[in-house]
Amino acid sequence: MTALVVLILMWALLAAAWVGLDALLARRSGWSALAARYRGRPSSVAAPLRNAIVRMGQGTTASVVYNRSLVVAVGDDGIGLRAVPPFGVASRPLLIPWDALEPRPIGDRGGAPAFKVTVRDPRVTIVFERDAARRVRDAWRARAAGH
Repeated sequence: MTALVVLILMWALLAAAWVGLDALLARRSGWSALAARYRGRPSSVAAPLRNAIVRMGQGTTASVVYNRSLVVAVGDDGIGLRAVPPFGVASRPLLIPWDALEPRPIGDRGGAPAFKVTVRDPRVTIVFERDAARRVRDAWRARAAGH
């Protein structure tokens, strides 16, 4: 084999491994289950928050950490999540409506704010941290107050 063929095969193998790992994380975090039901983007967003820190997981455990690899958008119709390239090859943008969520405020984690929500169906736990926690918490409070 020539060096070019070897190089192409190595890149193809790397790309396949990347897509496979991304698909595995999407399943483990519950993203795939959510995408089957809640695809889309919020219709009205003031300013999406890039590089958000979010933990997700199926059931009650948020075991997959998306460390600065998501965009969180809070709108009138729900919470939007999308992966920042090159992450999220297997993760379509999500729009989770407010009425599908149950808040579970957990206060600060290590001095940084955190806000936990549970999606009712499919059962997925999402923990927003730092700026994302503030944004989601404030939107939840404003919505509860009727604004």
